[in-house]
Amino acid sequence: MSSVICSTHLSHLELACGATNPQIHRIKLPLSGNTVFYTKIDDDNNKTVPQALQHFRRQHQPETSWGILSLSQVELSLAFFDMDGTLIAQETSVELAERFLSKQLKDEVERITTQSMAGEISFVSNLIAKMKLFENTQLSMLNEVTQSCTLNTGAEELITHLHNNHIQTYLVTGGLKSIAASYAKKLRMAGFCANTERWVNRSSDLHQPDWIMTGELEPPIIDSAAKARYLSTICKQQNINPSQCMIVGDGANDIAMAKLSGLAIGFHPKAALTPHLHIANETANHLFALDLINHVRSLHHLPLLS
Repeated sequence: MSSVICSTHLSHLELACGATNPQIHRIKLPLSGNTVFYTKIDDDNNKTVPQALQHFRRQHQPETSWGILSLSQVELSLAFFDMDGTLIAQETSVELAERFLSKQLKDEVERITTQSMAGEISFVSNLIAKMKLFENTQLSMLNEVTQSCTLNTGAEELITHLHNNHIQTYLVTGGLKSIAASYAKKLRMAGFCANTERWVNRSSDLHQPDWIMTGELEPPIIDSAAKARYLSTICKQQNINPSQCMIVGDGANDIAMAKLSGLAIGFHPKAALTPHLHIANETANHLFALDLINHVRSLHHLPLLS
């Protein structure tokens, strides 16, 4: 069996391969339009693949995309996507704060969100603190944020390609259920897992309810471990090994899923997630990952995910 090692920067690939001096090829990827350099390495004959993976993870730079894939990693059955910053371009809590909180509180939400994604503070502590700030937020405000957010480039197309090849997709997020449900439905995903916010109706008129958030969540809180448990549960229900799963995330809250899956993809990944990735996508286009998967499939004479 062999693996493909690739990078958008030639020097990055050469350093990763070290003294082995393999034959390096250049290719323009058909869907994302990116150019990558790659080499094919026999897994059984040398230590280049694990050494290259370690190099990529340690030396990752925001301007460089890379990937190391074997045949087993591109034979997929399920795919799990994070939401904020991954599937959609925005952090929904920051968007909500931007619209409906004071500048001081908005800055606080942005600060603790950034720290949480970097793994500098507990995700649960971050979430609880933010939810308190959103007490009395109206449902209409949350709906406004949902409608204003945008999918990242290539996200919908990637999911469509997966569905066309009978690969089910799931949304797994530490974000709010009201928002996650909307995107899971829009993208025809098989299911979703999200934090459930508590609501109270402050209107006495049954025909015109006025739902507001209490600032609390229904247990359990969906953190990194809960995301991984959801992935495991879906796999058990479908009798699928987690090694046949692909995950796409961007922050520390995705680490447990990345460790469990066979193919972990980081979309503009934070440093905390990088040590657990097989693909780091800094291209701002989700189709880059699909291009790499299809390239490896073509080298092993498998049909493309089209």
